[in-house]
Parts: sequence; C-alpha cells; structure tokens
Amino acid sequence: MPARTALLLVALVLAGVPWCVSRPHYDPSFGIHFRLPSFCNGTECKVLPDGTVQLTAAKNKMGAFESKSYFQYGVFEVNMKLPSGYSGGLIPCIYLISGENLDYRDVHDEMDFEFLGGSDPSSIRVHTNVIAGGYTNVEQYKFAFDPSAAFHTYTMVYAPNWLVWKIDGRPIRITWRESGKPFPSLPMKIMGSIWDASFWLPLKSDYSKGNVTVKFRRFNLREACRVENLKVEPACAFRNDARTGAWLTRPTRNDIARAKRHRTLYLFKEYGGWQKVV
Repeated sequence: MPARTALLLVALVLAGVPWCVSRPHYDPSFGIHFRLPSFCNGTECKVLPDGTVQLTAAKNKMGAFESKSYFQYGVFEVNMKLPSGYSGGLIPCIYLISGENLDYRDVHDEMDFEFLGGSDPSSIRVHTNVIAGGYTNVEQYKFAFDPSAAFHTYTMVYAPNWLVWKIDGRPIRITWRESGKPFPSLPMKIMGSIWDASFWLPLKSDYSKGNVTVKFRRFNLREACRVENLKVEPACAFRNDARTGAWLTRPTRNDIARAKRHRTLYLFKEYGGWQKVV
C-alpha cells in the first residue's frame, strides 16, 4: 500500500469517516469483524482453531454470532455446513437485521437465509425472507444437494433497488424494488444463529437424538459499506461503480435467467409476495 494511501486511511479512521471494505476479506481469526454475543459463552458457541465457528443447539441453549458493525448495502457471504441427522424444529441461519433485541413483529428491516430443519438433510428447506416496513416476503426452496455433506457458499447482496440470494455463486432468488411496495433501506448487521422454532415448524425439536450443530467459515464482506453513526447515512451508500465487480452491480440477464430456472426446478412454497407481519 503506498504511504499516501496508508496515511489517508488512518486519517479517515481517526476522523470517524465511514469506510467500505473494498476487497474480499476472509477472516480466519473471526474476531476482526465479528464476535460472539455476551449470552453465548458456553459450549453452544465455539471458535475452532482453524477459525471455523461452530454453533450448537441443545436443550435450553442456542448458539449465535454477530458483526461488530452495521452496514449500508454490500455483499455478505459465508461458507456453511448444515446439520446432519435429525434437525426438526431447528433453524440454522445467516441474516441481516437492522435493530437490537427485536421481536419479529417490530418494524425493522431484515434479509434472511434460513434453513428449516428436517428429519434428515434431504428434507431441509431453504427459507429466503425479506422484511421491511412491517411486511414480509418469503420464498422457500428445496436443496439440489446434501447441505450437510460439505461446506457451501451462501451470499446475500443488499442493494438500494434489488436483493439477491446466491448458493455457490448461483442466484436462486432476485427481489426488485417496486413503486409503492416495501423494501429494506436501513443499515443492518450480520448475524448467524441456530434457534428452536418448534412453535411454528411442523417437526419439533428432539434433543434426545443429540445436540445439533452448524458450522460457519470464510466470512466475506465484499464492498460492504460500514456505518459508524446509525443516524447519518454514509457517503458510500450510493456508490454504483461497475469497476468494483459484484457490489451494487445490477443483476445480469444471465443472473436473472439462472434465478428463474432455479425457481422452476426447486421452488417449494411461496406466500404470494408482500404480506403483513402478524
């Protein structure tokens, strides 16, 4: 890095100016951009020697992690290995969320990759969800592979006018901003967790079958626009420079075609567009 650039970056940090992570950042030590929350200090949350984060669901215990900062738009990516065996009633997930300690019904912004547990890995469902202005828009998909056999890459693209969910680099869903309809716009932090949703999933958790674990690694914040002050919109929030690659670049025709094909082959359930959160 040239000396002038280094001095400029130091000056920006000291001045409290928001910054964008301009290159893919793989954090093997986990601690640069992420942390375990204070409630998660037992066997349910572990950072393994190779940097993999292992979250476990046991009776009355759930694992989670979170980013240290909020971000206004960007590309958020992680490798996940989902539970093997019975995971009924449980939801491993990676998601973006705009607030702290929220009830689901509180007005907030959210973008989710949730994985609805099943009797075995073949019955795990991909639950993609976006929440904005008190409304939710959900689509569920079947997996094209065994998500517990190996790590796979899950990507969320959060842009002012579109959202993209990807698995292993291939778009599976694209949602566009439409006039008069809700759409997320708030700074959000990144969270990962595994939680018990037996109260609404058809299968119920059964801890007599053993604890259930999910693993995360390679936490990638690509051109993620960090927000230092939640009351002030960062200058980088509306950058739209194609030279940066994936960040805020409009989905291509090929992306759109791939998402439509995935929908045709693997859509499991849809809820009819935007619905009031109840």
